[in-house]
Amino acid sequence: MREPIVLIVDDEVDILEELDIFLRGQGLRVVGATNGKDAVSLFGKLLPHIVVTDFRMPGMDGLEVLRRVKAIHRATPVILISGNADMKTTVLAIKEEAFDFIAKPLDMDELLGQIHQALSERDSKMEGGAFFKGSMLGHELTGPRDSISLLSILHPIDEKNRQYLQKELDHFRSNAILRDRIVVDLQPMNYINNVGLNALIEMHDQCKREGTRLVFTQVPEKVLQYFKYLGYHQYFTIEPLIADALNAFTDVRALKRS
Repeated sequence: MREPIVLIVDDEVDILEELDIFLRGQGLRVVGATNGKDAVSLFGKLLPHIVVTDFRMPGMDGLEVLRRVKAIHRATPVILISGNADMKTTVLAIKEEAFDFIAKPLDMDELLGQIHQALSERDSKMEGGAFFKGSMLGHELTGPRDSISLLSILHPIDEKNRQYLQKELDHFRSNAILRDRIVVDLQPMNYINNVGLNALIEMHDQCKREGTRLVFTQVPEKVLQYFKYLGYHQYFTIEPLIADALNAFTDVRALKRS
């Protein structure tokens, strides 16, 4: 699965830097923005695992950031922070599906605990789409009205586990879990051989026969070079980032390649 990314948003640079240093010190990968507009743009490009945003900011406030994040990827947890939020604001944020609302001055240990809890719940939902413990696939729904399946191949495909990959795909299909638009995250595949390539070709071809549109994303460089060496970088539809893959479904030129 992808390394967790935390997007932090605050118009006060000192607070942004303090959060950045603290969270990086806890082993988290952090990106930051000083306003809501830049935050939403960053979110669309990187699709981070969690967002921590100040509530009161000039221009786009934290509540609007929350709404726009949820419009792009509803499963992403958003934690709002504020120094002067009233009960009405807190209730409204929770109704908009905020994961939590934390008051300033921040208790860093409390914030860290909520981040880990949010990431854990997100991962549990992702694994909840799996066929069995130790599965080959993670699954979650994303896009407008949960119209896109986001699959993560959790392990490199080899002779032993290829059959399990197919069983899980069959399970998702037979239980009407898969949508007719699928994004497959290949980042955990740090190597590939003919077995893995043939499994991806089979997945691609089966989707094509069924009229399902498929996009591969976050392909590791070694795997991408393997595709190019054998000419499959043009056979598959490939986008660099998950957000690009989601956007590809609105790009007619990209769909014609799938």
